[in-house]
Amino acid sequence: MIILGLDQTGKSTLLKRMVDSVRSIREDFQMESTNGFNYINLTITRNAYSIWDLGGDKVNKDFWNIFYRTLNIKLVIYVIELTEENILPNLQELIILMNEESLKESRFYVIFNCFMKPGQTFVKDDYTQKAKLIVSRIKEYPIYRINERFQYDIIDLHKSTFTESDVDSILSYSFKDID
Repeated sequence: MIILGLDQTGKSTLLKRMVDSVRSIREDFQMESTNGFNYINLTITRNAYSIWDLGGDKVNKDFWNIFYRTLNIKLVIYVIELTEENILPNLQELIILMNEESLKESRFYVIFNCFMKPGQTFVKDDYTQKAKLIVSRIKEYPIYRINERFQYDIIDLHKSTFTESDVDSILSYSFKDID
């Protein structure tokens, strides 16, 4: 599976949270913002996952298609930071990816990252309306089997902690049959 999203949306933070929740030994696992890609194998309840975190800047984005055309991608985790300036470019990129021939049988799990400024508190309901609007706009486009291939959640990746069960529910989404 691959984690995609435009630059500075929280992809590496998501991968770090996933690793931290699964590793039984909490070694110092450092992860910086992606320059190129990060790769890791995670094993959760006897399921092994190979996860690629690909950089979202202009240079790295040009290489995404090499990964998804070469690898058998079952799940694309797409991270969108819910700020006004990021919504339209992320929406456009996500629609392009969902219509990509090499990803037509892949599932998409979109994580709306609600980055909080200092002093703000995370109130999920405040972001639900914005996320639902984006999802409704996505579903307006002619995307192959979108209802069977698309799921989303709203998370503050910088403050949230994940349990192994949370990570397993996201990653196991790739194993569900598409009706």
